Amino acid sequence: MSVKSIRKGLHRLVGGDPDDAATCNFCGAHRSQVARILEGSGGYICEGCTFAAAGDLAARDAAEGRAAATTFHVVSLVLQYVDARTPHAGLEPVFDAAIALVEGDPSRCRVLASHAFRLQAFARAGEALLRIDETARTVADSLAALAALVTVGDRPAIARVLAALDQVDLSELHRLQRDVHQGWAAYRLEASAGPTFTFDGASLGPIVERLRSFDAPASLGQALEVAAAYERTRDRDAALRRVEEALGVEDKASRQLLRGDILADVDPTASRASWEAALGLAHPDSVWAARARARIHGARPRS
Repeated sequence: MSVKSIRKGLHRLVGGDPDDAATCNFCGAHRSQVARILEGSGGYICEGCTFAAAGDLAARDAAEGRAAATTFHVVSLVLQYVDARTPHAGLEPVFDAAIALVEGDPSRCRVLASHAFRLQAFARAGEALLRIDETARTVADSLAALAALVTVGDRPAIARVLAALDQVDLSELHRLQRDVHQGWAAYRLEASAGPTFTFDGASLGPIVERLRSFDAPASLGQALEVAAAYERTRDRDAALRRVEEALGVEDKASRQLLRGDILADVDPTASRASWEAALGLAHPDSVWAARARARIHGARPRS
């Protein structure tokens, strides 16, 4: 099957009839034996062989310096159509291929980061955005990179991005967003291993109130979540109100985890339900899923 037929096939998933004759032209697997199978003009290819084919093609073209943009488009289509809960291990060759093909091109880096965020491959999202040269990297790129880097706890990269943002004349909204990310980093990452991030948690209340005046619900939700994390040991009720409001903005695994932590000592049943909700929202291989499983099984690491 040609690259062209793979591209065409990505636009059509074969239906769910287990008795149809669709079998992968590469590995011979029947559609009932694989997660998904795609139809191209020359036959069929299963999801796993699509990953392998895209990875091999991209590695070859990257090594030979040929058609990086075209091949990146094919790899991007693979990532676009892959199921959001596909195991990360199977995606590694595709991400490796895509990283090799971005060539620092800002638009490709942003496309790759968006796919990585959808698949909750946060380390890959941060890696893609940091491939953009600092002279071409926008404040939005840096803030998105911070979101990914804080999630995976990459202290050196967080420090570099924050230092770069300190050299930029930020708008008020961007400054508030940067402060929220710095506060999240300071809360989540222990001070025992550098670099460390200092932050006055008391400033989060005013940050939340100021963000209410902007049309930026995602930023408000993140600020509410971080404020709840800081308040949980001082004022459980206030923290719970914050995280409930954040969940109203968007139901996210990190917020369900935090809600469970806040309720753990007062309502174990509700706490466990929140952790289980987090597990349901998280990609099975993501850091959020790992934290949810740890909490459900009795080890409650700090959020």
